[in-house]
Amino acid sequence: MTPYEYHVTGRNPFYLIATLITVTLVAGAVVMGAPWWVLVLWGLCAALLVWRVVVNPRAGMSLDKAGLRIYGEGRSHIIALQDIVEVWITYESDGPDGVRVHLKDGTSIKLPAESYPSSRKLRAQLARFGIDHNAA
Repeated sequence: MTPYEYHVTGRNPFYLIATLITVTLVAGAVVMGAPWWVLVLWGLCAALLVWRVVVNPRAGMSLDKAGLRIYGEGRSHIIALQDIVEVWITYESDGPDGVRVHLKDGTSIKLPAESYPSSRKLRAQLARFGIDHNAA
């Protein structure tokens, strides 16, 4: 069975373009003599985007016959497929779906939000590997 991999970084094209646009807006506002509060607001946005590009946080998951590997937010988990009882995908109204992996020993692990794909793609991969998950 072909392994499934999903990975994201802070240096993907979206963040690079957003950073360039925001830094250009701040520079233009300085040249045009914008009010201090505009410079502070846009400068904060630019600083956060530059920080994300420089630090380059990584997150993702890989799923193969050996197990499920999740990493993100400074955490990493490797879970054997035989230890997984069920995966619960909950829908959040104002954010990403929440995913929790329930294990045979009675514990559960909440996955970092940026470490997994959309619920539709995740459900397809879980079904492909025979992992039970709650119905949509």
